[in-house]
Amino acid sequence: MGQYAALITAGGRLSPELATVCGTTVKALAPLGDSRFIERVQRALQDTGMVSVIAVVGPVGELQKAGIAADVWAEEKVTGPENILQGIVALREAGYLIGEERLLLCATDTVFLHGDTVRELIAIAETRPDADIVFPLVQREAYEAQFPGSPNVYAPLADGAFTGSSAQIVRLSAIGRCLPYIEKAFAARKSQWEMAKLLGWGFIWRFITRTLTIADAVAKVSAITGLNCYAPVFQDARVAADVDALGDYEYAKKVSGD
Repeated sequence: MGQYAALITAGGRLSPELATVCGTTVKALAPLGDSRFIERVQRALQDTGMVSVIAVVGPVGELQKAGIAADVWAEEKVTGPENILQGIVALREAGYLIGEERLLLCATDTVFLHGDTVRELIAIAETRPDADIVFPLVQREAYEAQFPGSPNVYAPLADGAFTGSSAQIVRLSAIGRCLPYIEKAFAARKSQWEMAKLLGWGFIWRFITRTLTIADAVAKVSAITGLNCYAPVFQDARVAADVDALGDYEYAKKVSGD
């Protein structure tokens, strides 16, 4: 398997409630166990032996002041998709991206990510070199077997209930080609209803009646964006475990023994 450039999106901010508990407003710097969120993600990427460079996009000054290191830095913009573009530009300018290779994207709150998880994601992606976006899904049963009692939420589909990954593999050109749609999807990402609305009323009806399959959803997104999308079902729930609310953080502390 080949070497990948990785981009950690570290521009997120904590809610006031969670910021008070964590002692910081910057999600990447939230403490968990003996390290911060972003350090846990960096360690997982380094442990793969398959990541050649790690770029970080976020509030550069605050992260550096807190002692965070990175191979490449990119200053955050306003939205998540803009931040991804910033990171890609920084990687290109540093000479790490030269063509239309695929990039490993990781959210800074993927706090249980492990080197084995990332290696599995890369291995699966390399079986589909034609895919512009590889977006793993984790079924409820697999997630709850690994993280029992988690406050995680799921999207009900005909195939079962699923949650989405916080780590993906994306072809560079896919971001630029579909930025307007990605902006809308990013804004709607926390609402199953808003996500369904992006795909049309027929899609909404099938979502409500739980007759929508993964294959249907992937085909619809591919048709709208013109991208070749691939959504493999993952057994390793660590690819999807993230922290958005106080309940998530309290659960993460419990699991990590903090």
